[in-house]
Amino acid sequence: MNLKVKLQNWQHLFGMAKNAGWLSIEKALRLGTGFFIGIYLARYFGPERFSPFEYALAIVVIFRAIAGMGLRGIFVRNFVKHPEKRSLLLGSSALMIAGAGVLAFLLALLSTYLLDATDSLGLLLVAILAGQLLLYPTEVINYFFEARVQSKYTVIPRMVAYLTGVIFKLLIVWYGGTVVHLALTYLLEFTVVALLYLRAGLRHEIGFRQWRSDKATISDLFRDGKFLILAAVMVTIYMQIDKVMLVNLFSDLENGLYSFAVRLAEAFYFIPVVVQQSAFPNLVAADRRDPEEFRLKIVKLIWLLTATSLGIAFVLTFIGPWLTDFLTAGKYADSGRMLSVVIWALPFVGLGVVQSAYLIAKGLLRYSLYLTALGVLVNLGLNYFFIPAHGGIGAAWATVTSYATAAWLAAALFPATRPLFKLTMQAIFTPWKFMGGKG
Repeated sequence: MNLKVKLQNWQHLFGMAKNAGWLSIEKALRLGTGFFIGIYLARYFGPERFSPFEYALAIVVIFRAIAGMGLRGIFVRNFVKHPEKRSLLLGSSALMIAGAGVLAFLLALLSTYLLDATDSLGLLLVAILAGQLLLYPTEVINYFFEARVQSKYTVIPRMVAYLTGVIFKLLIVWYGGTVVHLALTYLLEFTVVALLYLRAGLRHEIGFRQWRSDKATISDLFRDGKFLILAAVMVTIYMQIDKVMLVNLFSDLENGLYSFAVRLAEAFYFIPVVVQQSAFPNLVAADRRDPEEFRLKIVKLIWLLTATSLGIAFVLTFIGPWLTDFLTAGKYADSGRMLSVVIWALPFVGLGVVQSAYLIAKGLLRYSLYLTALGVLVNLGLNYFFIPAHGGIGAAWATVTSYATAAWLAAALFPATRPLFKLTMQAIFTPWKFMGGKG
């Protein structure tokens, strides 16, 4: 085999590496600056003043899953299979997300009012932060470039918007701003992203005037995505409900401490997400070419993400208390113990993104709902019993257990997902058997 043929065989990996490189640059920027900006803001506001913002953000994130309609993976899969339908996919997806965004906006406000009608600050913060849901239709442009493994065209707009937000967050601290100003900064960032996405679409001949929609495409997308919508809502519930329950079952102070620990842990969640976003189009194509090739790619992806996540979790388990105390000058000292626990959700985050890719590629979308529903039930039950007795530590243990349930253990319960469970066990415990295979 000559060099040219060898290079052609590896071309898809080069494309994935380049795409992952752009995504990693963005995440590194967010990790590098966001880590310190987050600490700066946390120290400025303190855990009790910061808690209302985290509470409002948790509510908005829960309803953001509705706005997304579970369409990211569905759009990518359908575009890879039928690139000639891009105008219909773009227009139909955007129309669905627009309607869902308005509904999610109203539901976020209603739920906040029902939880505490006297909390005028919380209602105002939710109203501002939920404004992003009305801008969500522009995300279809991001889906388009993700499907083509060309994420640089949307990474650059996000980096520009993010740096704009960083500047305003610094101004908030320097000039004595409030959490309301912080919420407005988040909305500004989403607005800049939406405008720059539209500009990127125009430059690559997918401007919104070219988008089309029809009932058949909308029906197909909804049929495929309905389980992912519910699954996404379930995922965000068990990722965010602990903050809502901490406020209502314990205290604002404990929620502020726990939220800071979660923010530090989430700084590392970008690793499995970046890898999965770059690998997913290639996984879909591999499944169409050769089931064995697809199987090997899944195993290698699980092994890579698990090994990386375990290494990070081990380190942070030991340095977590020292790290939080050092970074916040003692204001969030109790967050360190919570970080040492909640960071163990990271390996299961990696398994979760692989699981999502597998289920979408195999057309097993309803199982996304079943698996995440089990995770939610575990999370709600454990939070209900652990939070009153143990506060943030209890919430941390509930989070790790629910992640492990939804992303790993629950797959063993259903015949359709049991092959994925077996692949996961093989990837974790006997990875050397697969390292020499193609893929």
